[in-house]
Amino acid sequence: MSNLRSLLVWLVLATGAAAADVEITDPWARATPGAAVNGAVYLSLTNHGADTTIIATASPTAKAASLHGHEMDGDMMRMRALEYIALGEGEAVTFAPGGLHIMLMGLAAPLVEGETLALTLSFADGDTVNVSVPILSVGAIGPGDSHGGHGHHH
Repeated sequence: MSNLRSLLVWLVLATGAAAADVEITDPWARATPGAAVNGAVYLSLTNHGADTTIIATASPTAKAASLHGHEMDGDMMRMRALEYIALGEGEAVTFAPGGLHIMLMGLAAPLVEGETLALTLSFADGDTVNVSVPILSVGAIGPGDSHGGHGHHH
């Protein structure tokens, strides 16, 4: 995983000023069961620079990819699309099951364990970052499931 993490850091550093300050670690997605047409991507972001905002996501794997969160509606937890995610200076945000995530809608094909999917994050200043996302098992609960729990920060 350290090679992948190094590659991701390099990709971030190679893309421009604001995006260069955002460290992306531990990207992952669950394999999709059966004929599922939607999936989700999780990752951690740490902003080492000035305030920035993620305004869009895209993946060739799906017809649409969007930022999502969960909120309580009465006593029901509901998912909702988010227009953006602001990252303040020094802020860390973790996308995880039951919380923030990137929803992949209209999958072109099932997400298969052991493969990867391409994801692009777009920032308000026009920068983009491409991320290669490993696909873990259908029941995975986090990136530690596939690489023996090597250190990752939250």
